[in-house]
Amino acid sequence: MKILYVIILLSLNGVKFGFGQTKMIVEDEVWEAFTLQEFSSKISKVDDLPKDIQRRMKAIIAEVFWDLKDSIRFFGAQVIDVKSAVKHVNRPSILMSERKPLIPKYELSFSLQDTTIGIIRYYVLIHLDDYGQILDLNWPIGYGGSKRNLLDRRLIYEFASREVTKRGFSYDNYSVIFKYNEEYAQLFWTFNFFKNYNEEGGYTVTIPWSELKIIESSSEQ
Repeated sequence: MKILYVIILLSLNGVKFGFGQTKMIVEDEVWEAFTLQEFSSKISKVDDLPKDIQRRMKAIIAEVFWDLKDSIRFFGAQVIDVKSAVKHVNRPSILMSERKPLIPKYELSFSLQDTTIGIIRYYVLIHLDDYGQILDLNWPIGYGGSKRNLLDRRLIYEFASREVTKRGFSYDNYSVIFKYNEEYAQLFWTFNFFKNYNEEGGYTVTIPWSELKIIESSSEQ
């Protein structure tokens, strides 16, 4: 039987429509991001996790989320039978490496809510190995735990608007996508400014939440 193992590299979030900062609202749909469920057992309570993993989980939340840690709520977890999964997944040589085992032992899911920075619901995913080491985490380590390091969303919008105006596009017809990018290990806002209200053509610009600079940009006529 062929089992598809999906590794989530980006967390894409729906952002509400409106004008200016009102579009820059993070509100994930309710979803379950667990993988390899056929080889896993679900955990609905923190107390059902092994004690050492509970301690590690609390330490990670404290280290990564700083003053956001009280806005984190446990959503669920699963424990994977890694040996059984490796035997059945397709092309295991790609899924496993000596440096980084991609199949976690523990998948932990949390809901982050802090409306003061525009987050209504964002799902934090933490993948751990047998020893509690982080394999994957869709939130930046180092700066993302303090709201002081996340720029006012209006500043980001105004910066993006100035950039798009220089290129001759309208700044009042656009959509926004919020995402964590694993390659950069940063949180980004990607603006799509359209040439007309049919959302045809336009200019796309990606800006980190932590600083006013353009990471990526492209235009389409």
